[in-house]
Amino acid sequence: MRAMLPLFYLLEQGGKYIQYVKYGCELAGIPVGTARRPLLPLSGEEKEAFRRLYDAVKSADLGRLAA
Repeated sequence: MRAMLPLFYLLEQGGKYIQYVKYGCELAGIPVGTARRPLLPLSGEEKEAFRRLYDAVKSADLGRLAA
């Protein structure tokens, strides 16, 4: 849970929850498309910040951390 906390903070306080979730699905290889209007797309900076957090969580050995 601790390894995922920064990602949760971004989702909760970023103001673009749906966009981030859809981008996360895309990164995981699940094509879900983009958010529809009136939601605005993520900027390049927002995608990069999310991807850094996503990669950090993905590379963490969550099984070891939970023990």
